[in-house]
Amino acid sequence: MPKHVDIRMTTEDNYDIWLNLEQVPHSSVPLVLVDVNKGGHFVTKSQLMVPDKNVDFYQDPQNKATLQITRRRNKARENERFDMRGHLVIKGWVYYLNTQQGYEPNDGHDAKYRSDVPRDSPEEVVVESLVGSDLILEKENLLWQLDSDYLSKDFPVRIDENEPVEERLRWPSFGTARAKRQSRQQYFIDIVAVVDYSFIVCKSHESFIRLNSINYRHYALTFNEVDLIYKALNTSFVLKIQVIKIIVLTTAAASNFSEFYRHDDKLQANSCLNALSLFSGDQGKDIIGECDHVMAFTDYDLFSLSDGQPNYKVAGIANVGVVCRQDGTSSSVIEERFGYLTVIVAAHELGHRRFSGGSRNLVIISVIMV
Repeated sequence: MPKHVDIRMTTEDNYDIWLNLEQVPHSSVPLVLVDVNKGGHFVTKSQLMVPDKNVDFYQDPQNKATLQITRRRNKARENERFDMRGHLVIKGWVYYLNTQQGYEPNDGHDAKYRSDVPRDSPEEVVVESLVGSDLILEKENLLWQLDSDYLSKDFPVRIDENEPVEERLRWPSFGTARAKRQSRQQYFIDIVAVVDYSFIVCKSHESFIRLNSINYRHYALTFNEVDLIYKALNTSFVLKIQVIKIIVLTTAAASNFSEFYRHDDKLQANSCLNALSLFSGDQGKDIIGECDHVMAFTDYDLFSLSDGQPNYKVAGIANVGVVCRQDGTSSSVIEERFGYLTVIVAAHELGHRRFSGGSRNLVIISVIMV
């Protein structure tokens, strides 16, 4: 795969989009399948997910673009094509690209790029493709109002319920994405991604071999996008966000921190987070290993309770100020929606952490949602 990719697109109103994408190195990541035996003990099966030579990940910090590019060869025609999947920002708005999932839009355009939001999305941008046919990029919409980001009750935060909520997703305003010319100290934040049993139920028609590949590529891209958000922070140091292990809980028994607290497809967020923290610091400690943060992803609908009433506007939950602690409390739970909303919520929850810069003073990095 090439180390550098240039892509040019032009909108109907002659707005040029130039992407200067640089390859992002990604290493082999262990993927661990977890079950529980008849004796009630965890059993694991590990597989080292080696990067595919025909799949790579790219970033363009200046245009805030992250793409997974897949090379596909057609032996019969003796040619090749490149499929792209990821996000970019056009005029401050986030757009989703996926050349592998085409659809027949109502306006007759031969669209190859699509959004993971409903087809009746109110706004779209038509661009001219490199092959001559029109492509449609649809604007990402928020699936929830994020005015009630819910944190552990042990660390209460005041929420202004009267504050207006942006209905669509804009790139957070972190200042310029251009790196300073002088060298900046780099710190790595190692993430273990935990995929709960709800994902297995959702993808029950897929084989485990294909599921492993889906999980690996999906979370490699997810944390590539989270990493780009943190690269855009205007700080005196650089934070490198990377996933170092993916754990898939293959049965309800193995995923007891979420299955025990769910009601149909709803999941009580605070109870789930507390149970995940106990799992990470006790029974599952050897499975998780050393890391800076454990981030669990669930397909269930997270909710919180306020005065006995459920609040379903919860997109994620995290303990605050505990990153790098090895007692299990450095953890969070994210509602997985397989789009940029998941990325921004993951970055937001990680942003509640307190990062240590060695002998430096501790700094709080807050990821803003609007």
